[in-house]
Amino acid sequence: MNKAIAYPNHEKILSEQTKNDLKNIAVQNPKNEMCGFILKNGYIVDVANVSDTPNVSFFMSPNEQMEVMRAHKDEILGIWHTHTNGYPWPSESDELGVLCGLPSDYYYWIVTKDNVYQFEWDILTENHGLSTLHS
Repeated sequence: MNKAIAYPNHEKILSEQTKNDLKNIAVQNPKNEMCGFILKNGYIVDVANVSDTPNVSFFMSPNEQMEVMRAHKDEILGIWHTHTNGYPWPSESDELGVLCGLPSDYYYWIVTKDNVYQFEWDILTENHGLSTLHS
């Protein structure tokens, strides 16, 4: 079975304003995880979280996700979601989402009320080869 391994990426991609806007979303929604996309111009696109357990996980509305990906195909910088527990590392369900098809050119952010954490992913394949999603 393949495994996704997250590594912090400290490259400064987001403006301070975008980071503050993301943290405000986490503060304003403390009970349920929020999610969406960030465009290259820093614009935050919210997508409905349709998870059965939104307090501990997120699952983007497939219809909204496809709508945003079609409308902003060449403008998407990456995806973001909040962690209501403040934990700054990807969960097992986050890892599964990456394995199920995070586009290789997308950045990945986890947002807490205090910080925005940026990650890149490596995929450890069944034959133990390593494939990096972001260089």
